[in-house]
Order: sequence, then structure tokens, then C-alpha cells
Amino acid sequence: MMIDEKDGAAGANLAGGLFFLGWAAVGWYSYFTSPGLAESLWAPGFDPGPAMLPVLCLSTLSLGGLYFVAAGIARFPGMERTRRMLRQKAVQMARPVAFLATILLEVLAITRIGFIAPAFVFTTLWIFLLSPGTGSVAQRLAVAAVLSILLTLAVHFTFVRLLGVLLP
Repeated sequence: MMIDEKDGAAGANLAGGLFFLGWAAVGWYSYFTSPGLAESLWAPGFDPGPAMLPVLCLSTLSLGGLYFVAAGIARFPGMERTRRMLRQKAVQMARPVAFLATILLEVLAITRIGFIAPAFVFTTLWIFLLSPGTGSVAQRLAVAAVLSILLTLAVHFTFVRLLGVLLP
């Protein structure tokens, strides 16, 4: 299939994405073959060590590369139906993927700064996002914050006081 001038963006996106993914692959290979660097990210304490910046950069480079590759593929001629289907699937999957991502972030935050603050932020965010759209944003946020305080304190009380389980 030939690409004419107006469809040059598809090839440019695809090439740019593959370029980014290539450099990300080199970086991830270096990260995973350097045991000292990989271990520093998970060392005990609040300092994530020298691995934090490479992991953030490589994650961004990988996600950006995947985005450009997908955009390049979607821009090829004859892909209108596929684009519509992908857009529909992306909308359907946005909340579940965001939920999983915030769970992972919460787990990482809990191990670094303790239970109460990450649990409060997580529950406030998701109560707000999943609440029905009645009332103003400020009202929904206030209700979510109050419910989050109650839920966070209830879980903390249950585990720490009643069950004797120490939370981070």
C-alpha cells in the first residue's frame, strides 16, 4: 500500500514511535541488567535512589512511543472503521485502566509515606469519579472527602485497634 503526501503523517508517527521505542528498549535493557540500579529503587526508606529518574524517563519514552506507533497505524488509509472501534474501546477501558493505575500508585505511596494519606486520596478520587453527576462539583467533592475520611478512619481503626495489625 502506497502512502501519498497527505498521508505522510502516518509514516512519520510510526517512524517516530519506533524510534522512541528503540531507545526505550536500550534503556530498559540497561536498567534490568544493572542489578545495583534496579535494587536502589526498592531499597527501604523514603529515598527512591538513583533509579527513579531513569524509570520515569523510560516509562514516559515507552508510553509515548506506543502512542505514536498506534497513531501512525490508525492514520493509514482505510483505517476509519478501526479508528472508530479503537476510540470506542479506549473510552470503555479508560476507567478500569485508571483504577488499576491508581491502585498501583497507592500501593507504592503507602509503602513510602504510610496508609492514611494515600488511602484518603485514593478513596476521595474514586468516590468523586464514580458518584452520579447530581449537584455541583464542589458538593460532590465535599461529599467524597467526608466519606473518604470516614472510610479511611474506619479501615485504620479496624486493622490497628481491633485486629492489632500494624499498617505502614
